Amino acid sequence: MAKKRGKAPMGLDDIVIGSGLPAADAYGWDHSPRFPAGEEERLYRDATTTLEAGFRTVDTLMVMTALGAIEKITALDPPPQRISIAGVELAQALMLRESAAGDPPFPAQIRRVTDAFEAHLHLFLGQTSKPRSGAKESLLTRRMIQTLMVRHTFYAHHAAKIFRTIGDELAPFGDRVLGMSLKDASLVAMAAASLVATLVDSSKVPGEIDAWLKDGSTPFNPEWVSLFEVSVPMLALALPHLGATTIVAVLDLLSIEPGALVGANPDHLHLDNPVWKRPFVKADGRWFCFSPGTVLAAHADILSTLAEEVSSKPGELLGKARGDALEAMTARALLEMFPHGEALTSVFWTDPASGEEHETDLLLLLDEHVLIFESKSHVLSTVARRGSAAWFDLFDDIVVEASVQASRLEAILRDRGDAVLKLRTDQGERTLVKEGIRQIARFGISLERVTMASYGVEDALRERIARRGAKPMPVFTIGDLWLVRDLVGSEGRCLHFFLRRAELERDHEFVADELDLLALYLKTGFTRLWRKGFDLGPLVLYGLSDLLRYHVKGSAHHDPRVRPPKRTSGWWDRIIRDREDKRPRGWTDMVYDLLNVPLVSQDKFWTDIVAMRRNIRRMAGKRLLNGVLMQVPEQLHPSAFACLVAGKMTDMERVNAARAAFAELDEKHPDERLFVFCLDATRDLRDPALPYYRGVEWEREVEARVEEGEELATDLFFAVDREA
Repeated sequence: MAKKRGKAPMGLDDIVIGSGLPAADAYGWDHSPRFPAGEEERLYRDATTTLEAGFRTVDTLMVMTALGAIEKITALDPPPQRISIAGVELAQALMLRESAAGDPPFPAQIRRVTDAFEAHLHLFLGQTSKPRSGAKESLLTRRMIQTLMVRHTFYAHHAAKIFRTIGDELAPFGDRVLGMSLKDASLVAMAAASLVATLVDSSKVPGEIDAWLKDGSTPFNPEWVSLFEVSVPMLALALPHLGATTIVAVLDLLSIEPGALVGANPDHLHLDNPVWKRPFVKADGRWFCFSPGTVLAAHADILSTLAEEVSSKPGELLGKARGDALEAMTARALLEMFPHGEALTSVFWTDPASGEEHETDLLLLLDEHVLIFESKSHVLSTVARRGSAAWFDLFDDIVVEASVQASRLEAILRDRGDAVLKLRTDQGERTLVKEGIRQIARFGISLERVTMASYGVEDALRERIARRGAKPMPVFTIGDLWLVRDLVGSEGRCLHFFLRRAELERDHEFVADELDLLALYLKTGFTRLWRKGFDLGPLVLYGLSDLLRYHVKGSAHHDPRVRPPKRTSGWWDRIIRDREDKRPRGWTDMVYDLLNVPLVSQDKFWTDIVAMRRNIRRMAGKRLLNGVLMQVPEQLHPSAFACLVAGKMTDMERVNAARAAFAELDEKHPDERLFVFCLDATRDLRDPALPYYRGVEWEREVEARVEEGEELATDLFFAVDREA
């Protein structure tokens, strides 16, 4: 069913920004429903009763068809949806407690069930968990809640790409037991879900069900049940290298029949749902896929089910496949973002103090910048979903060790006691000359979004990392890297994002996941977050990524009418493109500084240059020279920009004038990164000439020497006249 296109939704370019940060009531949404105080226990009990009764006397296949259609119809609506994928998963587990037979449902019955699902989802932890006291117990409870609420965090096309890559690593296994490889078995599940989703998209039935729910007083139409049916003949045509018999065997392995979960406690299904491991329903010789999104979102669980059939050590088999796939995807994504960089994988190096050899998963080298990446492919287990303190402690150990390893390498690279560090990598031997390294940043990469690492490292985890003498680092998923690649832009812009993200992790507290932070970056570039003498407080951004999805090509929400935020002017774009094309030494620093200038200041700078050129062209005589000076002092690395606009001068006169201006500014602003442009008023101003740039050491703490001038958007802007 094609969704009708109405008014373009609000995007990042439409939100209100105050002082460089989103206004408290102008971004994001808290989608959790509000319940009357003191009524939670009764409401939860009522919701449980409604859900149990909702599947007891009716045809459960019909109920699931209606719920699956509602999820599909409202999936592209702004949150909260009428029923979420998590709600459909819970519904499927509940229907599998009963037989399929029963009376056709009426619209009122379906509405009661959908209302009960979200109440049950949001209330159950508070009503079923034992009271906890103390910091450790409170931390565990918070993690359980986050693990429950944060699901389906990949875009569908990203999830498909991830599991196809993992499947490639599993191609040698499974033929003898399954009649096909684990790769092909995984492909059967994804193809079945994709086939159903495609047929649902083109079907009129969801619209008919929607109309029935709104106005109907008649029972459910039994013909609608085929909406989510998996067609084995069509699946066999889509996978001609596999026989129908083996396809059916895989579907059987990944299916549960109605009545098979009789006696299952509804309170347990939120955190340990059998549907995640076996997402299809088999009834009367037919297979159904009521939630195609679950097949991708829970594909790690599906792979576990398949691997248990072919290996006595499925965890080891899948762990190696996941790790190899993650490292390969990370390297490819970074090289796509940084085509002029060098990605080194499986990097072995020796600690000169201890003589011990260590391994780093990946290093990216670009214009004397070193980005350190530690990839962790561990899967969120069912015991973790149920609140296992042991599992969370194990994951903490993994995060801590990764932070310690990356911090250790950074410390060695910054220590000038030894001039070089020799590396042994998959790409051959390399030698890093420490004196030539300008900046170092560290990151973690994971396959899944795990809340205690991906929402800003938790305080408890930060303390453990600090006790080991290390520092925390941002943890991205591979999907986050793909979004940075697709949304941020060119090579220098992507590096600016990573460097700023590392600075944000070090200097600020925030309540946000990586997608929220990426949305904020696309809107602001993280400018104005380091204002002197300004207590920013925690950045509360959770929900801002709701606006990000309209910009993600390949997703169901992508809407080309929603414009991405504009952060650079046309002239600024040309300067950045010139630096990226020519790539002089230090070009990445130049792009970093250029992108720290707010758009309003870029526009004012250019407007004054054009006005100055107009005045010079009206004057008679030679040797006329005027200039514009702009300072950007409220930055972690303050900068100053000067543009000289010359009249009728010889090339040598212009060079001497630019040299003199640079020398004067260099003396007056020793702690600011300095740009000096020189433009000929008699020619086209649009092509920037940047004869002089002077950087400042990255680790040096500096403060701008601010001249008097007009303050604009928390940056200082000046117009200065000069005569040669």
